[in-house]
Amino acid sequence: MLVTLAEILKDADLHGYAVIAPDFPTIQVANSILKHAEELQAPLALSFSPSLKPATGVSDYAHFIRIIREFASQAKIPVALHLDHAYEIDDIREAVDLGFTSVMIDASSEPWEVNVSRTQEVVRLAHAVGVSVESELGHVGTGGKYLSKDKNRALLTDPDQAAEFVRLTGIDALAVAIGTIHGEYQGEPNLDFERLQKLDSVVNVPLVLHGSSGTGEHNLRRTIATGIRKINVYSDLMKALHASLFDVLQNPSSTPIEITASQDAAVKKIMDEYLNLSGSIGAGRHWNLATQERVKLLFEQGYTCAEAVFMAFAEKEGFASDLTQLFGTMLGGGICKQGKTCGALFGGLAVIAARQSSMLPLKKEQRKQSRQAGIELMQHFKTIHPSTECVDLTGLILNEAESAAVYQQNHTADHVCLPALFSVADWLENHHH
Repeated sequence: MLVTLAEILKDADLHGYAVIAPDFPTIQVANSILKHAEELQAPLALSFSPSLKPATGVSDYAHFIRIIREFASQAKIPVALHLDHAYEIDDIREAVDLGFTSVMIDASSEPWEVNVSRTQEVVRLAHAVGVSVESELGHVGTGGKYLSKDKNRALLTDPDQAAEFVRLTGIDALAVAIGTIHGEYQGEPNLDFERLQKLDSVVNVPLVLHGSSGTGEHNLRRTIATGIRKINVYSDLMKALHASLFDVLQNPSSTPIEITASQDAAVKKIMDEYLNLSGSIGAGRHWNLATQERVKLLFEQGYTCAEAVFMAFAEKEGFASDLTQLFGTMLGGGICKQGKTCGALFGGLAVIAARQSSMLPLKKEQRKQSRQAGIELMQHFKTIHPSTECVDLTGLILNEAESAAVYQQNHTADHVCLPALFSVADWLENHHH
């Protein structure tokens, strides 16, 4: 189930756990991460850095992200698809357009004024379309260079500045520097827990920890107890993948299946370690909504009737598709809001097709059965509602400004649209062939 970072961190804050945010370089690694989080019913911030684009193994980045989104949508856990460490606004815009549900703008190396203004710009463009924003204040360094020794204290996040930064920018999560680093530590981790405690007390959005690899289980558990709600993981994951490949490739007769299995085992090992210490195992069950509730939630988030029905069942039954969802945008008010066939019905017909039909033209019987199921759904709808036409049900042509205002004033969604959505959802649940 795809959700925003703001939604997923709200639950983490409520229940006192941290969401693990692993960066994935390839489809295989992303799939392994999702599979193991799903097994443990742990919410996830599945993260991708623009710097990893050359590692994806595909020439079409948009298609790559569409595949990942479909995996995330079908996962039986809440997943935020997060863009990690974007330095350029263009990368943010691209991610928003491709369907990331969360983005991180990293201007932490810039002067205060630049960090604030750049973050404000990202918040404006992302929040306008319901995408969450993370930013960083202070600076999490690389390779031991920014350990929290006295000479480097100025690089750590100042609590008072952090509170002001959040107030000025309106971000949804703040990455803080308390002594962790990206990459390998040179010496023992030295975290400033007193600083973290102050940050937690004055900052009113969830706090994020970058540079967790090598920090140690005791330290990480303590950061969570002191308010960290998202923990990024990359270096430990890469080290485990490198080691697994080194071992399996020592044998020149290793098969692709053995190489894949070795990588999967490496991902599982790291995910198990981090999910266990995060306190997030089992928290995915907080999101197990009944289908009707999920349909209602999607509709209230602004999805069309057709999309709300299709997405709820696609998540549940594993046939999520961005392209099908895009078709649904055209059908949700009675075909482009012209008052024609009810969008809830269109969503139901799309679910039937995904469940039962075939892409092969000569599978005529299978295709015929799916069409027959569609007829039965429409006939059932007519027994409950006065018409299958949106204009008859609502009394409105929704693409007219005056009608749209009446739709809002009369709460038409509550007494017309939701009952239509629920009747279609009920039929689909009771006729799952």
